[in-house]
Amino acid sequence: DTKLELSVALRNDSPDLLSIFQKLITSITKKEKDRILNKWITVKYEHKFDYSLVGKVFLPIFFFLGMIIFYLWTVKLKRE
Repeated sequence: DTKLELSVALRNDSPDLLSIFQKLITSITKKEKDRILNKWITVKYEHKFDYSLVGKVFLPIFFFLGMIIFYLWTVKLKRE
């Protein structure tokens, strides 16, 4: 289990702002922190279909079938 610690940088000439942030952070529930974390720190995996693989597989098959059809067509023409 990896622990991820996040932080916020504040200017050191505003101690009141630091106090406000501390109160805000302590008032947030664990559930709300998890929701915020999941919203901003997520890994989205988008699976894209590789169309080049389709071409590599089906192009030779179509070529081979075309050769067979052409061969059968020429044999039929020779018989007539």
